[in-house]
Amino acid sequence: RLNSYLLISFILTGFVTPAVMHWVWSKDGFLATTRNDPLFGTGVVDFAGSGVIHATGGMVALIGAYLVGPRHDEKGALRFSPMCRPRDFIGHNVIFSTLGMFILWFGWYGFNAGSSFYIVGESAVVAARVTVNTTIAAATASVTVYVFEYFGSNDIALCLNGVLAGLVSITAPCSVVNAWEAAIIGVVGALVYEAASRALVLLEIDDPLDASAMHTGCGVWGMISVGLLSEPDMMRDVFGMGDDHYGVFHGGSGNLLGAQIVGVLVILLWVLVTCTTMFLCIKLLPGLLGLDPTNDMLRVPLNEEIKGLDVSYHDGDEYPPYLWPLVENLKALRKVQESMAAESSHIGQFSQMGIAEGNEHDIGPGADGRAAISPAI
Repeated sequence: RLNSYLLISFILTGFVTPAVMHWVWSKDGFLATTRNDPLFGTGVVDFAGSGVIHATGGMVALIGAYLVGPRHDEKGALRFSPMCRPRDFIGHNVIFSTLGMFILWFGWYGFNAGSSFYIVGESAVVAARVTVNTTIAAATASVTVYVFEYFGSNDIALCLNGVLAGLVSITAPCSVVNAWEAAIIGVVGALVYEAASRALVLLEIDDPLDASAMHTGCGVWGMISVGLLSEPDMMRDVFGMGDDHYGVFHGGSGNLLGAQIVGVLVILLWVLVTCTTMFLCIKLLPGLLGLDPTNDMLRVPLNEEIKGLDVSYHDGDEYPPYLWPLVENLKALRKVQESMAAESSHIGQFSQMGIAEGNEHDIGPGADGRAAISPAI
C-alpha cells in the first residue's frame, strides 16, 4: 500500500539508517575508525556503504518480503503452493531493466569514487583505484552469474542482478584492495547472491527483485572481505591504520576482521528489531485501533493485486491502449510455451519409465527443442 510505503520510507530515512550511519561514519560513532579508542583498535571499515547502506536496506527488504507474503498470479494462485514448483513472474520489459542497471552502474562511480571527496593529490589516486575496482567487480560478478546459470535459465535478468551483486560487494573494500582482489570479491559476491536467492525460494520468501539476497548477502560479504583482503599500504594511506590492522590474508592480526564481523552483526540486529516492530505495527494497525483486523495495511486487496496495481492503484496502465492487442498476444504465446514445457516434462518422465521407448511416434525430451524452454518462461 502506498500510504504504508511512505510511512516506512519516512521511518527508515529519519531513524533507522541515520543511526547506522552515525555509528560507522561519524567521528565519535562507537563503530567508527576515527574514535580515540576504536573497536578492537581498528573500528569498522566501510568505505562507501556495503554494510551501512546495502546490508541495512537488504535486511529491511527481507523482513518486508516475509511479512507481506508471496504474490498471487493472474489466476489468484500463490507463488508458493504445496506440491507445486514455485511460480515464476516474468518482468515485462527487460530492455528497461537493462537500462536501469546501466544507470545504477554509472551512478555507482559517484557513490564509490565520490566517497574519496577529492580528485587531487592522494585522493585522486584513491578515486582512480576505486573506479577501477568498481568496474572489475561488477563485470566479473555478472560473468560469474552467467556461467553459473548457463545450463539453467540463461535469463539476462540474473546477469543484471550479477552486476549489482558485484557493485554491492565492492562498495566497502573498493579503496583498500588491488584489481585482482576486486575480481575475487566480484566472483564470490556473485556466488553469495546465487546462494541467497535460492535460499529465499527454499524458505518460500517472495522477494520480487531479489533485493534482500543481493543487498544483504553481498553487503555482508563486502564487509567481511575488508577483513580478509585489505592491503597494508592502502589501509595506512586511506584510513591511517598502522601495526597489523589489515586483511588476514596479508598477515593481519585478525582485529580488523573481528571488528567487521561485530559491525555486521550490530547492523543486522538493529534492523531486525526496529523494522520487524515497524512492519508488525503497520500490519496490525487496524486491529489495534479496533477496526477490521483482516484489513492488512501492508498489502493491497487481492482483487487489486490480480488486476494489477498500475490500473487499480495508480490509475494508469503499463502500456498505451494501441499496444493492448499485442500484449494479449504475448500473454497467449507465453501460455502456449508453458503448456509445451509441461508437456515436454511429462514426455521425459514417460521416456525414463520406458513407456515411450521403441515407439517411433513418441517424442523424447529435447527432440523438438521444447524441453529447452526455460522454466521461467
